[in-house]
Amino acid sequence: NAAASAPTLREAIERHVSALELNMDKYRELSDYGKGLAAANILQRRGDGFANGEALRTAFSEEVQWLTDNPQLIILHEANSVANATALRLVLEEHALILELDLGQYNVLGSSSKTLVVQAVFARRGAGYANIQILAAILAEEMANFLSQIDQVLMLVNLAESPQDLEGLFAQHGKGMGLEMDAYNLLIRSRQLALLEGIFAGIPYASLDELAETFNEAVGAMLTSYSVITFSHYDMTLKNMVDIQMTANPQWDGTGKGWTSPPREEVQNYVDPTKFVPEELALQVMEIVAATTLRMRAQPTTQGEHLLTVNVGESFSVEEYHKGIDGTEPGTEGYWFKITQESISGWVCGKYADWVFEPEPDWLENVDSRNILQFLTLSGPSGVTVNDLKEILQGAGILDGTEAAFYLASQQHGINEIFLTSLALHETGRGTSTLARGILFDPQDGRKAKIVYNMFGIGARDSNPDHLGAQYAYNQGWFSPEEAIIGGAKFAGETYVNHATYRQDTLYKMRWNPQTPGIHQYATDIGWAFKQTSYIHQFYRQVSTRNLKFDIPVYLN
Repeated sequence: NAAASAPTLREAIERHVSALELNMDKYRELSDYGKGLAAANILQRRGDGFANGEALRTAFSEEVQWLTDNPQLIILHEANSVANATALRLVLEEHALILELDLGQYNVLGSSSKTLVVQAVFARRGAGYANIQILAAILAEEMANFLSQIDQVLMLVNLAESPQDLEGLFAQHGKGMGLEMDAYNLLIRSRQLALLEGIFAGIPYASLDELAETFNEAVGAMLTSYSVITFSHYDMTLKNMVDIQMTANPQWDGTGKGWTSPPREEVQNYVDPTKFVPEELALQVMEIVAATTLRMRAQPTTQGEHLLTVNVGESFSVEEYHKGIDGTEPGTEGYWFKITQESISGWVCGKYADWVFEPEPDWLENVDSRNILQFLTLSGPSGVTVNDLKEILQGAGILDGTEAAFYLASQQHGINEIFLTSLALHETGRGTSTLARGILFDPQDGRKAKIVYNMFGIGARDSNPDHLGAQYAYNQGWFSPEEAIIGGAKFAGETYVNHATYRQDTLYKMRWNPQTPGIHQYATDIGWAFKQTSYIHQFYRQVSTRNLKFDIPVYLN
């Protein structure tokens, strides 16, 4: 009678079967969703509470019997409840026989095309499919609509006269064709052009699925084949930065005596980017993109003759590497790159260009590669799929099975999916913390007590973390794991990663805020940014497609 939600009631029933004297034979025949629906129906019948065990047993028996007799209604209810088209597709394909769906033409389609059809079906759900006949009719109509469009779009692609023609078609129809256009838009311009040329060379395509498979595989391969490093320049020395951080109550646990104030040299070790980014990484740079107006010089030094000016956004292949010659101006030390423009060859300073480097295929297997991940850009998609997240979350307590929520939350709030997932796993102890598993919170202000969830420890201050974290979750309306995931992503996006003023879109920026140091910093632990890279490093090694872009801070002198 105290259960505040259907999941809590279901847990109580399943835990106390013997004491409640329940017959579980037919209950065990129900799907997992059906068991949850049975609990929801029993909860609805409970009213002010079951007067005795017999009343509960009667409600349990009747609801289970009704669901056993009406399996179609269970599945229809699930189809009307799923949060996205990906989940709806799983329901339709798994239960097509019970729903009496004709999937003859559907089963001939490739995966990308099936997703497009189900997205259209999901878009028409509205307040819910009234019955299975309407659901079946909508699926048949959308199949017909899709098949009628295939020939026309494919014909336009096969008639394209240049890669530029294809780019226009893809911009207009790409998402509707099942092309991974969001991932395509992450590519630097030179790689987009190379991809389009490859797709153009493959014309004609026999089917839309062949085109989508070719395009999507090429995008994934392109994203994985290179990484980008940008540099953010700050108007302070490293010494100034450390001075400010020493006044901001830094903490560390390196003495074995709990959290204490760290010595200055330890703070500097974590603040100094050069401790984590090997200078020799420049030797893997294959291409550069001018991040500002650059002067091409005859030698790798600011003392060299000015040959010409390179405009912002122009890209060049790197021909040679050389460290700045003694006498070059402060801030232009490090590697310079030799490039050619308009038949003129010269040198530009590497710290004022974006680096496109092609690491060794197994570079993430090197433990040292973890160091640079605290500078990974966290705004925007990572390039991973829902299936990638499913593998990452498998076995992670209450987070197991929430991959669709993480993917949706990341898309809605412009956050790297792997970062968001890693942060939740770190904060919840892989989905096992009390706040993650749900706490019954009573606001004691007249509002009803409810089970709340908090997947990121938001509001859970050290003085009373569970109570304060639950209080925050209640006030935000996080009454399900999915709501807590999406709400937590909104918090992380608006408060840090995509903040209008601070724009703390790397772990390093979240910890140290180099733009406005000493304020609006996520943690006091001087090792926080590096510690967060453990899960991120592990998960990027698991996925086949990834978009890696790094933003390295540069201090004066």
